[in-house]
Amino acid sequence: EDDNVAQAEMDYEYLLKYKGRSYLHLEWKTAADLESMNKHAKTIYRRFLKKLAAGTEEDLEDPTFDPAYTEPGRILAEEEHEIMVELTDKELLKWEKERAKEMNELDMEEGEDEDEEEEEETSEEKKETDAEKNIDIEKGAGNQTKDTDDDEEPLEIGEPNSLSIEDLRRICGREPPYYPSVPGSDNPYRDGYFTEPPKKPRPSYLIYQGIFRSIFGKRNPDASLSEIMQILGDTWRGMTEEEQAPYIQIAKEEADQYEKEKALLERAQRPSEMWQPLRRCNAVLDRLCSDPFASVFLEPVDTSVYNDYLEMIDHPMDLGTVRQNLRNKKYQTPEAFARDVRKIWNNCKIFNQHGSAIWHVADYMSKQFERIYHAWVLDFRDRYLRWVNPAARPWEPSCRQCDGKCKTPDNQMVLCDHCDAMYGISCLKPKLKKIPKGVWHCPSCAPKVGKNHTVSILSAVTEHAARKRAEIGDVPMKTVKQKMFLVKWQSLGYEHCTWETQEDINDDSIIAEFRRLEGVTPEEPNLTEKELQGTISLAKTNAQDSSKETPFHTKLYAQTRAYQFSKFGQDIPQLLGAECGPNT
Repeated sequence: EDDNVAQAEMDYEYLLKYKGRSYLHLEWKTAADLESMNKHAKTIYRRFLKKLAAGTEEDLEDPTFDPAYTEPGRILAEEEHEIMVELTDKELLKWEKERAKEMNELDMEEGEDEDEEEEEETSEEKKETDAEKNIDIEKGAGNQTKDTDDDEEPLEIGEPNSLSIEDLRRICGREPPYYPSVPGSDNPYRDGYFTEPPKKPRPSYLIYQGIFRSIFGKRNPDASLSEIMQILGDTWRGMTEEEQAPYIQIAKEEADQYEKEKALLERAQRPSEMWQPLRRCNAVLDRLCSDPFASVFLEPVDTSVYNDYLEMIDHPMDLGTVRQNLRNKKYQTPEAFARDVRKIWNNCKIFNQHGSAIWHVADYMSKQFERIYHAWVLDFRDRYLRWVNPAARPWEPSCRQCDGKCKTPDNQMVLCDHCDAMYGISCLKPKLKKIPKGVWHCPSCAPKVGKNHTVSILSAVTEHAARKRAEIGDVPMKTVKQKMFLVKWQSLGYEHCTWETQEDINDDSIIAEFRRLEGVTPEEPNLTEKELQGTISLAKTNAQDSSKETPFHTKLYAQTRAYQFSKFGQDIPQLLGAECGPNT
């Protein structure tokens, strides 16, 4: 079972080497990520899958490569590039505050306009209401009495030989149905609402007897039960076949319904019937459509506005189409449903620029879908829970231990991080004294999470960052100047040279050698924190021991510049050395 769970929740990842970037920047990507990239990336991915299926290359799945590919051989050039970077946390916080302030001002302006319109409408409605109020009061008492009389008016039943099939159906409709149904369930035996087999159908005479026994009893108050039964029998035998036909028709309908109930009961015994994956898919779709971010995915993309959409997207899809397909039973398996839902997010990522606001919305919706699809559909494949069991319906907003009968307040409910199931802390076994901090898993998910570490990626916590990014939308980027070095990598030709930062190269010696050969001196010293502290402490020592009257700050600057010359293999100028203090 553990192997099956792990296999069901396993998703392959592929190691990517980007064109124009070195082996230092390899990344693992899922199939969905690759499908959402441009056409060139999609073509390479599908070509890789074909080679994998053909099995022509044995080392195709080997992620190892020559370590020398990440070792810099020499520096060829040094330039200053302008790059776009995200704001720092402090800058982002400032930007969010300014944005929130602007949004509040807009909301206040819109609110004032709406209040003025509402006041005008209210004054007009109030006049109309006052005029109609008196009329309603006058008619209210009379109508209420009339409605009450209508509700309590007993149904008039004629003689047994005068009733039509419509009359019998109306009479039977006043009583509880002989074969009751459960709203929302097409098989109450399978779902566990009915635990007893269906009642056998009644013959036509018993239907007739059930209707008229009480009536004949009222007509003959002094008659015993056996005498009333005798009267019923004589009356029935005195009726013609045409007069008995409506009762026979009702009995036939009950017999037909009995056969259907027997078929439902037989189907309910099959273990495969208990899963109901498409019914669960409908709950997943309801959750997705209720998310505020789903509004842009509810209807097809307007191709009259986005003229090039069909040129980039092969198979358009939206949540409204998925719901229609689900209602029309076009999906035979949950995998077909999931395939269409994934198309929605992938199409959005393909058409829109990576990192844009709508791209992040699709990324968040995709993460949410994968989690609840696994938790609400795939995880129940082998659990064999009847629908009547509250744990079988983790999406319902009430305690899943007692199906909401405990009426636990919201502040005493705890939410599962994997399946979103709600539990009252006093209903759990053992009971919880308080709401736990951090991630919590329900009794159904906890054992699985403990055994299978892959479930950690299907967590609501991992969606928070994606949702936050979707809420922020387009975050302004800032342009900064970055010193870049053109690197020739060992064991790779010159066609594989790439521009890298000093941090990525991580080898100051080859940078110093390049600068020495090229006669390049940096405008400012590039010191680490440790080197800077050492230079300052050395400068303080020299300032205390020196007999000259050179100012401390002058010596400190001279020593810093001298260290810079030494670091890059150049001779220290004589005048600069004199400013540094005595030779030690």
